[in-house]
Amino acid sequence: MTAELGRPAIVAVVFDFDGTLVDSSAIKKNSFMHALGAGKTVDQDKCEQAYTAHGTINRIRLLALSFTDIYSRPPSPEEHEELVGAYTAYFRAHMDQVMLFPGLSEFYAKFGDRYQLMISSNAPRPEIAELCDKLNISQYFTRIYGHPVGKAEALLKILADLELTQDNVLYIGDRVEDGIVADSVGVAFFRLDPGFHSASTTEGILRSLSELADTITGLESGVQSL
Repeated sequence: MTAELGRPAIVAVVFDFDGTLVDSSAIKKNSFMHALGAGKTVDQDKCEQAYTAHGTINRIRLLALSFTDIYSRPPSPEEHEELVGAYTAYFRAHMDQVMLFPGLSEFYAKFGDRYQLMISSNAPRPEIAELCDKLNISQYFTRIYGHPVGKAEALLKILADLELTQDNVLYIGDRVEDGIVADSVGVAFFRLDPGFHSASTTEGILRSLSELADTITGLESGVQSL
């Protein structure tokens, strides 16, 4: 996709949340381990293996699939509800440990009057909104999407509601899976990992919101591929 000289095609910049704008990776893993009773009622290594296999999806599917891996059967509705409740309670009790990556206020100052900034994440929407309030960043975003609305569904809704074409939307996420979501909808994607969680490779990965801003500025200055 290309940006027209002097008239960038971008209208909406949509961010994943965890790992892209905030660092909550350790807290989420601890929430998972707590919910499953890792090292207490369940073998720690089995929990580690399950988290490695499924840790990129939302907690509802994550806990169901992980329980199935560990016990060779799906959880009952009551067991699943208890797992999700324990995960959520632990996470909410440790919300103050979530850290905002640097540079969002500067990014907003540069682009907030040109683009609509939004969030689309697998985390529950009320939780995202609460964290945004706690981190004093709610004012930067015109829309926030989260579970039960999936990432692809959110992008499609943005396109439809704002009557945009695919080249009007840029999705930003920290994982390969986020790029797959963007491809499925046909919107452009940049991979941003300010927390350096994707340390095995650096090719094609932006490492800061400042670097993302410079890349978008390059798009604005001429015709370049998104």
